[in-house]
Amino acid sequence: MNAEQARETAQRLLTSRRDAELLEFSASAVEQFPQDAELRMIYATALMKFRPAEAPEQIEASIALEPDHPWRLFRAASLSFFLGDYAASRAYLERAYRGGSDPTLLRELIHLGGRLAAVAGDDELAEEALRSAFELEPQDLVFGRDLARFLAERGRIDEALIVIDRAQEFAIDTSELARLRDELC
Repeated sequence: MNAEQARETAQRLLTSRRDAELLEFSASAVEQFPQDAELRMIYATALMKFRPAEAPEQIEASIALEPDHPWRLFRAASLSFFLGDYAASRAYLERAYRGGSDPTLLRELIHLGGRLAAVAGDDELAEEALRSAFELEPQDLVFGRDLARFLAERGRIDEALIVIDRAQEFAIDTSELARLRDELC
């Protein structure tokens, strides 16, 4: 198996949510192909569930191999956010902004920036970013859900319900939005 085949197999395991298999496979693949940035990022993703304390090392190693890859920087920012390392998340996010021009990537960066602003307590910036991401991509369930939650957490239930209604117009699977609506009503 070469590195490209290993990446394809790891990606297949990742998307099929075969987490234990992914962890084992990606660990072996990184050992076999230590200079492959994508395999290291996939391994970091697998570590998030089983051994999250080890994920930052793989994230950093992946970025060190390809320091200017905007999508990989975004993934590093996202994983760091979920690990609670907001400073690292912000640093990766800023680097991704500098190198990113893909509209899909920019929407994701705006959304993550909004979540980081919310964690930092900058409600105005958080709302602006979360709302912008949702307006740019109203069919993205996560964008709608996160904006609605943000508004609800600030006592703006009526606005949150409007966002849920709008998001449900576009969502393929509305079960998560329905649960959120039930929580708010």
